[in-house]
Amino acid sequence: MLFRSLIDTVGSDHSPVSPDLKTGEDFFAIWGGISGAQSTLNVLLEDGYWQRDVPLELVAAVASLNPARRFRLGSKGALRLGADADLALVRLDETFTLTELHDRHHGNPYRGQSFRGRVQATYLRGQRVFVQTPGGALFDESVRGQLLRPAKETT
Repeated sequence: MLFRSLIDTVGSDHSPVSPDLKTGEDFFAIWGGISGAQSTLNVLLEDGYWQRDVPLELVAAVASLNPARRFRLGSKGALRLGADADLALVRLDETFTLTELHDRHHGNPYRGQSFRGRVQATYLRGQRVFVQTPGGALFDESVRGQLLRPAKETT
């Protein structure tokens, strides 16, 4: 569906709660969602770019440009003058197995799966927040996200 242009945005459901809050008898009381924000781009690249020959431009559009447009976040989703410079640098020639999880509760459904295309660095508003080194991942926790509000609709 996604790669036949029937779905135009992809997001991840990061549900950062302990596993005990995701079980129980009362379906409506159980905290939903899975931790998967870290692996969304890798899943899109593996399933789309590598297995279905989806152009990288479409992968970028469904993961970044289209959600930014949908939520009217004018400074997000594109590489252009005046944009926020939110970037992920990916080595498409590198294969890895997802073992190192960077969330509080390690319930990622893709743990143990192999992917082609490894994120080497991530930038938020032009500041590097993550870099993959030979010794492991390094984070700059001094750079934080911020609450964004949609721009007013224009008529």
